[in-house]
Amino acid sequence: MSNPFASLETNLGRAASAYILTALFAAALTQILGAVGFNRDLGLLVLLAGFPMAAWFLSRAAIALGRSPLIYGLAGLVPPIAVYAFIRLYSRDQDVRLARKFAVGQDA
Repeated sequence: MSNPFASLETNLGRAASAYILTALFAAALTQILGAVGFNRDLGLLVLLAGFPMAAWFLSRAAIALGRSPLIYGLAGLVPPIAVYAFIRLYSRDQDVRLARKFAVGQDA
């Protein structure tokens, strides 16, 4: 099975996986609860309960990429802002990797 986040910084990839898995699990739970006749709002609680773990990984990635862990950790708790924070860290990760690649190429 291929990992689409394998080239990312380790904690950034873990944060992405945690966000995606939490969202998919919450969506599936919401559909199952609706089909059985229970309140669908419990799926939202699962979503909100899973985001702190992903926010923690996002803050660890921010440390590794030289950004403020507090700002990115808090931003990771709110779903729309978490997407924006992830994209910002993803762009930073790509910049750092390209800089390392070309810096090594110039030394040779």
